Amino acid sequence: MKIEKLTNKEYWNNNYKSTNKSNYLPSYNSIDQQNNHELLEILSIYLNGDSVLEIGAGDSDFLIYLTSEYHDISFSGMDYSALGCENLKQRANNLSLQIEVINEDLFAGDSRYFNKFSLVYSLGVVEHFDDLGSVLKNTKRFCKSNGYHLAIIPNMAGIYGWVTKLIDKEIYDIHNPHDLDSFIKGHEAANMEVVLAQYSGFFNAGVLTSCAPFKGNSLCFKFIYKFLKGITKTLSFINKYLFQIPKSSNFSPYIVVVSKVK
Repeated sequence: MKIEKLTNKEYWNNNYKSTNKSNYLPSYNSIDQQNNHELLEILSIYLNGDSVLEIGAGDSDFLIYLTSEYHDISFSGMDYSALGCENLKQRANNLSLQIEVINEDLFAGDSRYFNKFSLVYSLGVVEHFDDLGSVLKNTKRFCKSNGYHLAIIPNMAGIYGWVTKLIDKEIYDIHNPHDLDSFIKGHEAANMEVVLAQYSGFFNAGVLTSCAPFKGNSLCFKFIYKFLKGITKTLSFINKYLFQIPKSSNFSPYIVVVSKVK
């Protein structure tokens, strides 16, 4: 069965054109970065091999950060957008980081990168296709036998999907809105052994940044987004200094599944 892509190369090229991070080295120590810091902590557990690949890595903050922190691991980034790859390559060069940049489609019929990496991960990639199991069968091909595969997606089955559908249906329609159960089932359909599956984080307004009204000039939407960012920061303070906020299917911004490739 042919896999239907819910996005196209033009969409990603437009995103890469609008970024300006050529000299930006991210940090995840601030209060409002706790949701992302939690994702990095999960990722770091599985950085016990010698080679790591991020799929959909054009302009990736996580890949830049990991490469700057873990000097004994070989990092690679793959993207089917030539512009995204050029952005990543230029940024790595500007920051004196060693990243192998691979301009390749994850659905390629053959690749010298199959069975090469001890960890393969993606951030907000696999939910942009109609058949999750089939997509994961393709991404896992880049893992070594007994390697790990980690996929992170936005929780579009929760409040973020509801808001996105309400104010920007076009953006909502390019996502397959999985919950935790359907995300696990997709990995099982790809014949992978799930070793960790959870909602991640407590609340993050940043998930909504792709919605057009929040990027426009409307004072109303600017106020709403600033208010939501304020909630994110307040909850981050509470989570760090007072008590840990429980994860939930409605408000946690991300879903994470880690699998072992057989």
